[in-house]
Amino acid sequence: MCKMKNRTLDSLLFFCYIPLETNRKVMANLTEDEKIRKVIESNEGFFQSTISDVAQTKKGVWIFFEYDAEHGYYNSFFRFNTARELERIIAEVLADEMNILIETTAENIQLGLREFDINEAAQSSYGASIPELLKNMEVLNREFQKSAERTDVILRSMPGIFSRLKGEGQGGDLPASG
Repeated sequence: MCKMKNRTLDSLLFFCYIPLETNRKVMANLTEDEKIRKVIESNEGFFQSTISDVAQTKKGVWIFFEYDAEHGYYNSFFRFNTARELERIIAEVLADEMNILIETTAENIQLGLREFDINEAAQSSYGASIPELLKNMEVLNREFQKSAERTDVILRSMPGIFSRLKGEGQGGDLPASG
C-alpha cells in the first residue's frame, strides 16, 4: 500500500512554484524575515492549493506545517530560519506529492489488472486475447488520464528549485521535523 497521508488521488491539488532565485536582486537588500515573507507571497498559490501553511510565533520563530482539517491532525511540522530553508521545505512537499501520485497511479493500475487471472490466460482460447488486451488498455488509459494533468503541473514547477538544491545532497539543509 502506498503512503497516501489520508488523501485520495482526486483530492491532491497542485500549484505553480516560484523559486526565490528569480528575484535575487530584489531579495539582496531585505532582512531574512522580509525574504521569507516574499517567498510566501510569491508562492501564494502553493499555500492556497495545499494543506500547507506558514506561521510566525510571537517570539519570531517561523514554522511550516501541514494541517489536515478533514481528519483534524498535523501531517508535518518544520521550524525554519531562512527563506532558503522554506524553499527547501516546499521542494520536499512537491517531491512528496509527486511520489504519492506515482505510487497511487501504479497501485491503481496493479489493482485494475489484478482481476486478470494468469491461469485463465494460459488456458484461454485464441479469441479471448483481444478482449483481454482491450480491458487492460482501458485500465492503463484511465489511470494515465487521471494523473497526466497533475504530473504536468508538478513537473513544470520542479526544475528551478531542484536544480539549485541538487548540489546540496540528500537531506541537504532541511530542518528536522518536530
